[in-house]
Amino acid sequence: MKKILNIKKIYLFLILVFLPFLAKANLDLSLFAFYKEIFLPQKLDEKMAILVNLDDQVLSKTKIDLGDLRVVEKKDQKEIPFKIFLSETLNLAQKSEILNYSSERENFLPQNTIDGKKETFFQVDCKKNPQFVSFLFNFKKPYFVQKIEILSFDPENTWKRVKIEGSMNEKDWFLIKDWTEIPFSPKREIEFSETFSQYLKLTFWSKGCLKIHEIKIFSFNTPKIIFIGEPSKNYRVYYGNKFANLPKYEIENLWEYKFLMAKLGPQKNNLEAKEDLDGDGIPNIIDNCPLIFNFSQKDRDGDGVGDKCDNCPNIKNPDQKDKNRNKIGDACENFDVFNIDQKNENGKKYTLGKFNFQKNKIQNQNKKRNLHNLKLKENTKQKEFKIFWLTIPFVIVILMLFLSFQLLKRKK
Repeated sequence: MKKILNIKKIYLFLILVFLPFLAKANLDLSLFAFYKEIFLPQKLDEKMAILVNLDDQVLSKTKIDLGDLRVVEKKDQKEIPFKIFLSETLNLAQKSEILNYSSERENFLPQNTIDGKKETFFQVDCKKNPQFVSFLFNFKKPYFVQKIEILSFDPENTWKRVKIEGSMNEKDWFLIKDWTEIPFSPKREIEFSETFSQYLKLTFWSKGCLKIHEIKIFSFNTPKIIFIGEPSKNYRVYYGNKFANLPKYEIENLWEYKFLMAKLGPQKNNLEAKEDLDGDGIPNIIDNCPLIFNFSQKDRDGDGVGDKCDNCPNIKNPDQKDKNRNKIGDACENFDVFNIDQKNENGKKYTLGKFNFQKNKIQNQNKKRNLHNLKLKENTKQKEFKIFWLTIPFVIVILMLFLSFQLLKRKK
């Protein structure tokens, strides 16, 4: 009996000794330089899925893969699982199927509006539907939708008004845009607040025998996070940790919840962060590159962002906007697509905004090489950190077995 009690005491002692070390393996907010408050909508009266647009300020300070984003419940500082949506700009109409259309004529079916051919078209059956026609698009999974483009070339047989509705399940519908009248034009665009939906219903009020040649429904590439939020709780998003990698969260089935959009507050320096995250001797609060070692604090363009982390070091751009997220700011970007080498079509000149100048190829290659080496160093440090924490449980087990063996040996 005494042997068992002694072994229990040893186990308890080991747990108390190593518990503080194991606790450190959880989220350490002192490693994140910035945070923003997440302002939940007032409509939140039950557990819901919360969508948050990541603005340019967040995107300019996070890693390119968004691996250092963390959602935290403010009071208990509990890490909240979330998912990231990174969608390209798509014409969803061509990926969808049209269901439950209210009018049908042979050779003039609604499918002609999504075939990418301007010469084919849909035309209403005037006898059955003299004025109102509706299409139901199924995208097969939820997307963020923000704009619709409609081609209709016949002014005598065209639509005058349109109403747009959305749904996640084809049963519960919500109004996206109420009846809107748009003057005739061969191409008309309807823009609205960004909406998350799997089904989209367009209802047209027309004159003549309605003809529609093409319908395009656009989803845009604004990165977003989504998490399950609860009323009466406050949340923050933390970022600015160059050594962090995104955890693989186990998250509940998001599609079972209603969706609401939340907004981000202004960026704030994390006062809990280590005083000097990059170790250059300059405190974070006054460091113009708090995550990159830059003792000199050089800032050629005087925009408050140090040259070491400025995505346009020669052109003033304090907002650090980077539409295509290639780490080259919009103020000095060549194209809207991802093109880190910034080459023109002729491969000789480099164009940055309004400026053209010759650039040394070797200099550009060195930049790429430095970025690659920096990433390797970060990955190495991260692996070393993981290996260290993974070895602790094995050390504990071996030590426990050794002490137990010694105790039994003495008793014999």
